[in-house]
Amino acid sequence: MRSIMLLIMVMLPLFATNVKKAYQESYRYEKMQDYKDAMKALEPLLRINPDNYTLNLRLGWLAFLQGRYQDAIHYYKRASMVAPKSFEPKLGLARLYLHIGEYRHTLTITDAIIKQDYYNYYANYYAGLAMLATKSKKSQAIARKMLERYPTDRLFLKLLGRALAQTDPAAAKSVYLHVLILYPTDVEAKEFCDAHCGAR
Repeated sequence: MRSIMLLIMVMLPLFATNVKKAYQESYRYEKMQDYKDAMKALEPLLRINPDNYTLNLRLGWLAFLQGRYQDAIHYYKRASMVAPKSFEPKLGLARLYLHIGEYRHTLTITDAIIKQDYYNYYANYYAGLAMLATKSKKSQAIARKMLERYPTDRLFLKLLGRALAQTDPAAAKSVYLHVLILYPTDVEAKEFCDAHCGAR
C-alpha cells in the first residue's frame, strides 16, 4: 500500500507538469493560428480524462476556429454536461449557431441564459445579433436595455445602430456619430458615417 501511495505522489506532479505543458503548447499554437496543432497538443489529456470540463471547453473553441462545427458542438455539449450550471459552453454554442446562421438555436440558448441572468452580457449580445435580420425592434430593445448598464459599450452601441438603420436611419446616424466620438477608429461607424452622415 505504501509503495502505491509513493507512486501516486511521484506521478501526480508529473501529470500536472504534462497538463501544464500541453496547455502551454496549445496556446502557443493558437497564437500562431495553427488551430489543428493546438488541438493535437491536448489530445493526450483527452484520452486520459475525456470528461474534463476545461479541456472540452477549449477543444470546442479550437474546433470552432477551424470551422469544424459538429466537433465544436460535441465538445461544448460535453462540457455543458460536466458542468450543467455553467454558462460558458452554452455561450460557445450560441456563438457557433449565430456564426452559421442558425438563429433559432442561438435564441433558444440565449433565452434560457437570460431567464437566469437577465443582464448576461454575451447572451444579450448574441440574442440581439440573432434578432437583427427579422426582429430589429427587439434587437433595439436588447441594445437599449444593456446600454442602461453599459452606456459607452461599443458592441451594444453598434448593435443599436444596426437595428435602427432598418427602421430609423436618422437615429442610426446619431448613434454612429456617438460611436465615433467614443471610438474614433471604429471601422463600422466610419463606414456607416461615410455613406450616410455627410460632412462631420
